[in-house]
Amino acid sequence: MKPTRHELKTWPEFFSAIQNGTKKFECRKNDRSFCVGDILRLKEWNPDTKSYTGRITDRMIRYILKGPQFGIEDGWCVMSID
Repeated sequence: MKPTRHELKTWPEFFSAIQNGTKKFECRKNDRSFCVGDILRLKEWNPDTKSYTGRITDRMIRYILKGPQFGIEDGWCVMSID
């Protein structure tokens, strides 16, 4: 089965941390049926100007921890990405 590509808005501080390798996870509402092997296309979004900056990075989902467990709400997930 071909992996799904999910396009997601990402605020500048989080985008930069992903780009430089210090943030290796995403916490999101699990409303897209995320799966291991899927690609997250993260598009930097400036909330002040309400526009995309043009910076984009792709990351693969390696592991998913779904709620409700370990303090994660039902309907949400934490994904390990690289």
